Amino acid sequence: MSNRLITVSSRSPVAEQLQTLRTNITFSMMNQAANSIMFTSPESGDGRSIIAANMAIAWASQGQRVLLIDADFRHPSMHKIFQKQDYRGLRDALLTRQVNYQRDIQDSDIENLSIMTSGTGIKNDVSLIKTERIPHLLMQFKQVYDLVVIDVPSLMDVSDTQVLASQVDGVVLVIRQGHTTKMSVDRSIELLQMADANLLGYAMNSAGSE
Repeated sequence: MSNRLITVSSRSPVAEQLQTLRTNITFSMMNQAANSIMFTSPESGDGRSIIAANMAIAWASQGQRVLLIDADFRHPSMHKIFQKQDYRGLRDALLTRQVNYQRDIQDSDIENLSIMTSGTGIKNDVSLIKTERIPHLLMQFKQVYDLVVIDVPSLMDVSDTQVLASQVDGVVLVIRQGHTTKMSVDRSIELLQMADANLLGYAMNSAGSE
């Protein structure tokens, strides 16, 4: 998948694959109340963020009210992908323990899709993820949005991703063909199991036709 947003209504192969992935994830959640989904990957460079962004668009195109959160404090990217300012966002909401929907959340310019960027403050203050504030914010978001999609750092790079995995309803592991190693995938699954995370499935990025 190229590093760009797609129009889900188009008939391109990428758009069709995203719709298939959306359907598969939706089916995997049918017997459970899954309103918050986290996208992570074993290693950096797996294309996790662009898939999370496009999947958020895919769900929004179905009429669901979707909030896309950038929880990567070290290397935030959602403000770049959607060409928005990263002046306030998740970090600010965690610091103040409450969400200001006018300041902390932005319109994506895509119908039904809102964005919360990583926010300002100390860029590597990942300790905020380990607090009880994340579940508190998720409870607030679920009262406003039908689905919360969270983009987080790779499991092998940031230990706090494992903590966050235990606080969301489901996790999708992004794997990039020709890049992600089997060892890192196996280790990621172990970490998710240790966190008692709900692994919904896998998304294969840059897959060939074979």
